[in-house]
Amino acid sequence: MHGVGPLVVKRFERLSAQDYRTALDGNLRSAVLAAQAVLPAMRAASFGRIVFFGSLGASQTQPFRGFSYYQAAKSALCAFARTLALEEARNGVTVNLVVPGDIRDKLVSRDQARLRPGRAPVGRPGSFEDVARAVGFLVAAQSDFVTGAVLEVTGGATAADERNEPPQ
Repeated sequence: MHGVGPLVVKRFERLSAQDYRTALDGNLRSAVLAAQAVLPAMRAASFGRIVFFGSLGASQTQPFRGFSYYQAAKSALCAFARTLALEEARNGVTVNLVVPGDIRDKLVSRDQARLRPGRAPVGRPGSFEDVARAVGFLVAAQSDFVTGAVLEVTGGATAADERNEPPQ
């Protein structure tokens, strides 16, 4: 599982070359290096599961103000993962992406999150348990027919439209 990647959020005019390296290295290069490290053993075992973490809208190259480098890196990660899924499928290796939605407090259980209001259509924020269940499904041996998928764990949110609204 690849769950790293810094969130670089600034208008393009304020971004630096270092911001570019941070966004691309942290979100894409790290995934490439992780895959290179684990794939030889997975191929030898004829079994493996790789799960990357995507970003809302990245699989459709959905733009959001202030997210140019981050969204570009996550869209590239999606393309990389889907290509890897095609190339490794015959080796018994699946490659998928999980897109977490509004997970405000990383330590709140699902039961606690259900008591809080949220902007997602389900009316609450998500929890680490919601994301963990999705990952658990993708890494299960029985999920060998699911590869190249983008599983959105977003409570029904399909686009972060509030990111595109001009400031009030």
